[in-house]
Amino acid sequence: MSHRALLVLALLTGGAVAEEVAVAGTHTAWKPDSETPPPLRAVPQALDFREQKPANAVAAPDGTIQPRYTTIRIAGKTITLVMAKSDKQQRQPDRLLVDLNGDGKLHPVELEKEDREVDEETTAFIRTCSSVPILIAGRKLPIRFEYRGVNDDPYDAGILPLWYLEGTVEIGEVQFPLFAQDSDLDGKYGSDADLWFIPSDRARPKAMRPFLLTRFGAGRFLSGHRVVVTGGKGDQLKARINPAKGPAQNDLVSAREHARAFWFGLLAKDEAANNDQSSNASDRRPLTDKRIPWRYLTVKQAKALASKQKKPVFIDLHSLASGSCFHVCYTTFRDEEVYGLISGRFIPVRAVRQENDTVFREFVDALAAENLPSMGVIQPNGETPQLIAGWQSPAAMVYTLRTALGEKVERDWTPFFGEFPFVVGYEAGMKEAKFTGRPPMLFSVSYNNAAGRRFAQRSFTMKLAGKLLDHYTPVLIDVDADKRIVKKFPVLITSPAIAWIDFDEEQIFMNGGDVPIYLWEELAKIPVDRAPEHPVPAGYTALLKLRDELRAALKASDPAKARIAIAAIERVGQGVRVQAEAAAAKKKLGSR
Repeated sequence: MSHRALLVLALLTGGAVAEEVAVAGTHTAWKPDSETPPPLRAVPQALDFREQKPANAVAAPDGTIQPRYTTIRIAGKTITLVMAKSDKQQRQPDRLLVDLNGDGKLHPVELEKEDREVDEETTAFIRTCSSVPILIAGRKLPIRFEYRGVNDDPYDAGILPLWYLEGTVEIGEVQFPLFAQDSDLDGKYGSDADLWFIPSDRARPKAMRPFLLTRFGAGRFLSGHRVVVTGGKGDQLKARINPAKGPAQNDLVSAREHARAFWFGLLAKDEAANNDQSSNASDRRPLTDKRIPWRYLTVKQAKALASKQKKPVFIDLHSLASGSCFHVCYTTFRDEEVYGLISGRFIPVRAVRQENDTVFREFVDALAAENLPSMGVIQPNGETPQLIAGWQSPAAMVYTLRTALGEKVERDWTPFFGEFPFVVGYEAGMKEAKFTGRPPMLFSVSYNNAAGRRFAQRSFTMKLAGKLLDHYTPVLIDVDADKRIVKKFPVLITSPAIAWIDFDEEQIFMNGGDVPIYLWEELAKIPVDRAPEHPVPAGYTALLKLRDELRAALKASDPAKARIAIAAIERVGQGVRVQAEAAAAKKKLGSR
């Protein structure tokens, strides 16, 4: 079908000529084996195959071996897909049956099959079809299908729609290509969920991601005009074109909301798939549904406002195309305390790359930022702005914000302790180790690293690794601050990491990175077996005697003697494990 733009209507609005043109499009199917990428990249949709047939699904033919069912909605019809085995000896399904015509009849679809050995114990089974031709109402709607299994278990499956609409539209006497995506898979273009795109350089785009496209009914600023695309009859769209000086505010808001919904949807699915082990979940901090009231200013305007209001500016360098930027929004900016600090004690300013690249670059230069995500603070006096590079956990962001406000804040490292009595810092740790006669176990973490917290809470338990405390002194190393120690023991850079060392600072054993529980249980035995023999120092022996006196007093229900023992232990001021026991006893006695 040839592309054509027909003038339908012309009217005056506020002195500017508004045109509404009909755009005749071509419904196109992209071929996966093509060397040319599609102009728009559709959103893959996950499939959940189950043994039990859904009520609205088509039953597999008699004799089908171990069928698993799922359904999808395409062009208003429920389409059944069935995965099955060609024989019972197959570890994974190798047959696909699909209701290709939407008429309730299942047809076999040829699959490409790949069995890949990952390691000695793991085999991945991949089943794909580059184009499943679903024919509904005389229109072929092709989808790419993929199924993956690991050993005897299903892993995941999904489809990728391969069709789009292409046409041309005249803007300011210049022809621009226009592309539309049938995002809701109803076989039509123009519904609220569908998306469109007109490249400003008039070049055919390459696999444009959905978060950079525009919703039908919303507008974009192109070549001195505001363009709004809506649906028409069949494959015909309508484009309303108005001369404009710049982007409309409601169009910018629509683009932000569209990108936010896309990325937040992916992040929520990832959070659920990882059993709620997101950064917020591991911190167990309260979240808020309120949003930070961002302002969109220039550097000059932001500095002037900071000076006038005597408040620092918090800057967020943002990109609608950056999943990392939205990860900050999803995990950190939704934190209740972070929200309260930025919204109440700072002037929140956001610069969006896609909205004004000049302003965005001004902030990049002002902060000396190199990558995204990046944030920063400009003080009211306009002094050298502070760069906040990379993602920060909610707890880390609170520390950064309060420090920027001039507050003295101590970092809370206890979530990294597990059940172990850690000493924070190398010098303090060495002092404690020499007092107890037990050499250091250096545990390196970053305050931003959720993996470090999870590792500690999962691995540093008395049940799994309590014997380590009989031979070593747990010492926490801040990998971001203790650069000298990390340089001395390079394994510590792979946070979370552990280095067991002796009093001569020679390495006894090491482990870099996270490890599963079953491996950690065996791994923790190695440094115990290799622990050097040292006599117990007299000072620590005396402290242990005081601890025994405390235990005896508690057992005899003698609070007076217990308090005497606690006071004596506190005067020593060392022996973290004994100090913790005394503190717990003191708290308990205080409640009586």
